[in-house]
Amino acid sequence: MVGIQRGVGGSVLVVDDQETNRQLLEDMLEAGGHSVLTAADGPSAIEIAAIQKPEVILLDVKMPGMDGFEVCTRLKAMAETRSIPIIFVTANYTEEHDMVHGLELGGYDYMVKPISRQVLLARVGVMLRIHRTEERIRELSMIDEFTGLFSKNYVLRRLDEEMERAQRRRSSLVVAMLDLDDFKRVNDTYGHQFGDQVLQRISGSLKASIRLYDSVGRFGGEEFLLVQPELHESEAVAAIERLRERVLSERFLVNGSDLNIGFSAGICGWDYQATLDELVRRADLALYGAKQAGKNRTVRYAETVSGRIPAPPSSSS
Repeated sequence: MVGIQRGVGGSVLVVDDQETNRQLLEDMLEAGGHSVLTAADGPSAIEIAAIQKPEVILLDVKMPGMDGFEVCTRLKAMAETRSIPIIFVTANYTEEHDMVHGLELGGYDYMVKPISRQVLLARVGVMLRIHRTEERIRELSMIDEFTGLFSKNYVLRRLDEEMERAQRRRSSLVVAMLDLDDFKRVNDTYGHQFGDQVLQRISGSLKASIRLYDSVGRFGGEEFLLVQPELHESEAVAAIERLRERVLSERFLVNGSDLNIGFSAGICGWDYQATLDELVRRADLALYGAKQAGKNRTVRYAETVSGRIPAPPSSSS
């Protein structure tokens, strides 16, 4: 097994319980300029794919224990691996319903053993082009061009992925909704061009101040959604207070004087029960509570439920 080096060649995971088959495919792929990972069984394949994220997977159908169809099903159910193209490798095409079943599970193609080097490299090359095109499309749609942060759709996708991961690991996850305070007044007083500069600089501060594995996106206007995995609510509050200090340290010179902009935040830890929409809504209710309580502060959803902080009259948990 070798490490992945992405370039003109691609990164390919070969899954086969027969060592001779794995070695043959590995030799042909490496001769074609590809980097190769190998796995001898289904569980190992799933673990390697989740960690290394190869660009293409060659998956043997007939394996003892967990067969290729089950491996495919599990890979397509995981956020980290569901977009990786899978080519099934089979000994023959005699069972047509098996071919159809594999494609229905999310496989992209089939190849029959023995496989010629030309056919192998051609099929893998097609899958690489498809995968890289899809990744490029996803990349182009993931960024809010104005702020440089994740787009609303993409940060919600990241939240969905983190919810899946937290569910599997039974780890903590906190969602925060942030909204700049009195931003409408800034626009009305100093003009939208100045307001745009403020929004872009503060977005840059947020992006520079979060952890590498946090995700922050522009949710709309001057509102942001922050996804914080592996944190409990008390830790999330402390992290957001550090963000607030960073944002408040930004000085905006306008009409000969300095202006500072703060934000209100509402947070909610995930209980493994709420849907994505419910979790975001709870963070938004907590944000409403922060605004009602005087702005420039962080409020937990639990505080709105307990009645310590006001919630919108029509809200429900």
